[in-house]
Amino acid sequence: MAKRLKIFFLIIWLMIASGDDLFSKDILNRIVINPLNRASLFFDNMPKNFQSKLSDDKKTISIEFPSINVVDSCRQFIGQGIINSIQVQTYPAKTLVTIMLKDKRGYNAVLLPYSKSVMIEVFNWNDLTPAEDKYRTALLAYEDGIYQESLNELVESIKSGNTNALAFAGFISLKLGQIYSAKNFLKLAISKNTDIYDAHAALYHAYMISDSIAEAESHLNTFKNITGVASIGTFEIDLSIPLDTVLFAFSESVVAGIDLSVITPLDSTSFSEANADTTAPLGDLTSEMSDTPFLTKYFLETLVFIAFAVLVMLMFFYFRWRTAQQEIISRQKGARFSDDLKEAKVNLKPKQVTDIYAESEKFANPVTLPVVSAEEEAQQVMVKDIEQILKESDQKSEIKSQSKVSLKPIKKIEKSSNPKVELAMHLIEEQRKIKTSQIDNLKIEDLPDESGKLNDIAKKFGIEKGGLETKQAIERLLKDEKYFERISKKFQNQNNNEQ
Repeated sequence: MAKRLKIFFLIIWLMIASGDDLFSKDILNRIVINPLNRASLFFDNMPKNFQSKLSDDKKTISIEFPSINVVDSCRQFIGQGIINSIQVQTYPAKTLVTIMLKDKRGYNAVLLPYSKSVMIEVFNWNDLTPAEDKYRTALLAYEDGIYQESLNELVESIKSGNTNALAFAGFISLKLGQIYSAKNFLKLAISKNTDIYDAHAALYHAYMISDSIAEAESHLNTFKNITGVASIGTFEIDLSIPLDTVLFAFSESVVAGIDLSVITPLDSTSFSEANADTTAPLGDLTSEMSDTPFLTKYFLETLVFIAFAVLVMLMFFYFRWRTAQQEIISRQKGARFSDDLKEAKVNLKPKQVTDIYAESEKFANPVTLPVVSAEEEAQQVMVKDIEQILKESDQKSEIKSQSKVSLKPIKKIEKSSNPKVELAMHLIEEQRKIKTSQIDNLKIEDLPDESGKLNDIAKKFGIEKGGLETKQAIERLLKDEKYFERISKKFQNQNNNEQ
């Protein structure tokens, strides 16, 4: 029992230890090219890390993921624009996504946490406008996690009217706990029809933190309808950072449509020198509220763990119960057999036991019949016929005698009218004469002293062993005088004692 419990708890421990790997297995399940210069790779779970590089000829982008699963429809994808094709190859330790381009291009590979996708955009460095150049530089910093530098570049791009720069400015603001600024950037990006659709999910998150449930649900539904993503991913938010008044003022100015060119650019010290006086509405917020999908995921994982643990426990106790039941049934069978045996001993009569034993001995030890010669067999058949004739005669005589009033014993049958009886008597007399003649012809020297050999000779001649013994004794008396005198004295002494 103790060993089973140890194995059970070891299994549970291994499940919990490996639970994160079990529930976060990355699966590439969809590839979308839209617009023509953007490829989006959608996953069931967000890949933890990846590496990308551009070939020397600037026509091939290679993105390497740590070993992930890939659905068959994503193995090869054909594009219609600058992206010629996408091929996905899986290896034991990695998965390689290769994007083939028609011309030389640069690219950005950005992780979008809400849609659990990697966005790969290709562009021509030679054709970029100043706003586009700032935007691409900001995305490179965003890929490397340099959020302050990325935000500075995004602000410059926003001043030049780049709509998608507003969406990423909203992402960074939200991540750094600047909820009001994030909502300003994201609402404006959506109003200007940004094609970075994670902006809807990020705005849903911002509204949830501000307890604006209706607005949050509206943007969540829009995000799901546009992207086809059933459950949004997680995005870590640090709500401990105080409000950045400079960033907040800039976002307000963007929303109000003020000439952005006269606004002082954000510097790298703006967050550290921010005034916390205007953050009262944010002071009541907690990090748990900011990460509702994250908590939901692990809550579901916990429920699955508990359900599996309960299932294992039920199986354990079921097998334990079944073993106990089998032992009880075995004991009951033994008790019933003992009772039946006692009852059988009481009801069984001694004569039945004797008869059963005799019957079994008959089959267990079959009687070995002596070998009989043809002459002896004929004699035995003749004797049986004579006995049968005498038996039939006795039966008829008994029937006749029962009809008479008085019965007298018959001492001797001198003559009978029944020819079968006469024949039988004649045969018996002849048989007696034959046996007497055989005994007379035997010499005393031919008879052995051993009882067993004497019995064999008697069987051979079809006579009684007693007759041979008598002949042997008489012959010895006649020939051995000393033996005769000793026997005579023995009989005399016996007579004297009796008198």
